[in-house]
Amino acid sequence: MGTVLPEQTLVINGVSKSHAMTGWRIGVICGPADIIAEVGKVSEFTVTSETTNAQRAATEAFTNGMDDALPMKEEYAKRQQILVKGLTEAGFDCPNPKGAFYIFAKIPASMNQNSVDFCYELAENAKVAVIPGATFGPGGEGYVRISYAASEADLREAVNRIKAYALVK
Repeated sequence: MGTVLPEQTLVINGVSKSHAMTGWRIGVICGPADIIAEVGKVSEFTVTSETTNAQRAATEAFTNGMDDALPMKEEYAKRQQILVKGLTEAGFDCPNPKGAFYIFAKIPASMNQNSVDFCYELAENAKVAVIPGATFGPGGEGYVRISYAASEADLREAVNRIKAYALVK
């Protein structure tokens, strides 16, 4: 077992996954006061302020909402399967993520492997927006990131459009 070094440990987290508050952009950092003071100096000039309502919502979530996200876990699992099934049927290689609300899918070999170009083509021809894998570094080329933090109806529509686009290719 490794050594525990609380005087050198930082914990960085947020409310996106733990409280099903995707898009609120609330993060927290905990650690020794002297390190947090230095982090604060950097943060002060690199992070814009969060809205008051987002801060209050996060406070409420941390104070009284530790179990509020449990129903969303089930909902995200359903949404994930909609995407995995539909994208697999369209020829994408899709893993089943264990702790995210997006899928990092391999673009089918029959399609443009340049992820940026592929995303533009998909947006133009299928009217579906996804994120190019290259955005996440060289290992992401040939992949796309697709969020399932959307309604089931929107996901089903996106999958249908992607499948129709894949058939043309």
